[in-house]
Amino acid sequence: MGELLGQLVSAGTVYGAHSAAARGYEGEILGAIEAEIGIDKALELATTQAMGAGESLAEPLTEREGEVLALLAAGLSNKEMADRLYVAPSTIKQHLKNIYGKLDVHNRLQAVQRAREIELIA
Repeated sequence: MGELLGQLVSAGTVYGAHSAAARGYEGEILGAIEAEIGIDKALELATTQAMGAGESLAEPLTEREGEVLALLAAGLSNKEMADRLYVAPSTIKQHLKNIYGKLDVHNRLQAVQRAREIELIA
């Protein structure tokens, strides 16, 4: 979808070629699509890595904890993570608590740093 929109923007066929406001809006849409694709790829990678990282953790992360960790590394708030994963914010808080315990850290920044150290996330 993003590729098609990019082609249409390049060809000047979306909303007419002369509207600067329309081109700006199209750019925002493309940027949002690219950001979502980046998060989706990060989720997939982190989930895969979390499941295979049992050797570096006393208790490996679950698939869902891997997803939460990837979203955490992407800078999403608890509410944004909950919306994206279709769960309650309190569920995200519980996953974060579990992640912190498994990584032996006390906050979001430490969790991301530790996960990068042991190559759970890039």
